[in-house]
Amino acid sequence: MAFKDVHTLLESDKISSRDAVESTVRKALRAAKLLSDEVFKEMQVVGRAQNEAETELAGVRENQERIAKGKPPLDGPAAALKRVLANAEVDATPVCDLVRVDDPDWQPAIESYLGTSNMQALLVDESDERKAFRVSRQAGVYGAQAPYGSCLFQDRPNLHGDTQLDRRTCPPARS
Repeated sequence: MAFKDVHTLLESDKISSRDAVESTVRKALRAAKLLSDEVFKEMQVVGRAQNEAETELAGVRENQERIAKGKPPLDGPAAALKRVLANAEVDATPVCDLVRVDDPDWQPAIESYLGTSNMQALLVDESDERKAFRVSRQAGVYGAQAPYGSCLFQDRPNLHGDTQLDRRTCPPARS
């Protein structure tokens, strides 16, 4: 509509007043601005979709590599958090990479007891623990277990027979 008005104004020999020209040009500029805003919004939508597709592809490739190495695949949030931590130069190891169930009869029971979120919880070196938490919070990866420091707690009776918590480094677990 604004294009038509500008075209009509330019084609006619009667450019009546400066106000008419300015008014017509302003209408055209408003229309161009609306169109520009719509195109920009669509570009943002396409950009987000592309980023999501690239992230998903990276996750699939990482899981292919894990499977090729005999490791179980990681769910999306755990894989995304591991990737974010790696980009921040924090080495994170999923619990499932450290636990090996030698007796197949016990595997369903152990995996059921631990659950997917605990099996895919990420362990980081104690010296990187604060950085890992900060990076994890800033990244806003939802659905992933927060990273744990590699020093886990274990119950240990003290001299009085009461149970207390003892910090220790977590070696690879086996059943």
